[in-house]
Amino acid sequence: MRNSMMISSIIAIFIFTIIPLPITCTSSHLLPLKKSNHIFMVGQQDQQEMITMINNNNNNNHDLIESTCKNTPNYQLCITTLESDPRSLDPNTSVFGLGLIVVDALKNKATATMEKINRLKGSNIPDFAIPVMECSMMYNAILKADIPVAIEGLRKGVPKFAESGMDDAALEVQNCDNSFKKQVKYSPISGMNQDVYDLSLVAKSIIRLLL
Repeated sequence: MRNSMMISSIIAIFIFTIIPLPITCTSSHLLPLKKSNHIFMVGQQDQQEMITMINNNNNNNHDLIESTCKNTPNYQLCITTLESDPRSLDPNTSVFGLGLIVVDALKNKATATMEKINRLKGSNIPDFAIPVMECSMMYNAILKADIPVAIEGLRKGVPKFAESGMDDAALEVQNCDNSFKKQVKYSPISGMNQDVYDLSLVAKSIIRLLL
């Protein structure tokens, strides 16, 4: 019996030694391919999700811009002004931010108008002397008082002061235009005054949403 067990053991050892067991392929050169393909697929998915997220953010901002501009007296001017500024598409931009964008646009228009007024000073047209002087004073107030007050009010979260600044700006623009019309029956900066006036009303309407 003992001899039979020993013979069986010897035969088993001989078989395992001579006949190799099947080896499962563990070659590492295939694994990176699978892993690489997987990573590539995940990368594409992440990229698509990122694009979707950006589109959603842009859509949200377009919705905010549209809903805000519907509350202003000049919807098209509001839309054009906001969408021309890349800050309006920032997902972190709020109504406060939209208000600042319009006030900045107003500042640019008022600055251009002031430059035109300064050129008129050298025109040597006698009838222009008084209205040019008055418009210069009014635009000086817009640029150095009204607009800075509006910007500061928006940045500090005090929209009431910002609204007051826009009210004053609109009034001063009207007075400037009327000054020319009293002297020479027309205003050589009427179109520019209208742009500044319209933007001041749009800015005021946006600011009122914050009150």
